[in-house]
Amino acid sequence: MIVSAALGDYLRRELGVQTARDYVALTLDVNFQWRWPRVEGQAGMRPIACPICSAT
Repeated sequence: MIVSAALGDYLRRELGVQTARDYVALTLDVNFQWRWPRVEGQAGMRPIACPICSAT
């Protein structure tokens, strides 16, 4: 997990976000559990952002 104290401070002081929680920029626990479906004929696993983008 990557926690950004500086960004959390900015969100609270400058933008008025009211929370006592830390800002977590990345949680590897969640990322490693994600399973992208394999698509036959594609070299890598790439997410499709939207149906319009996948048509190109």
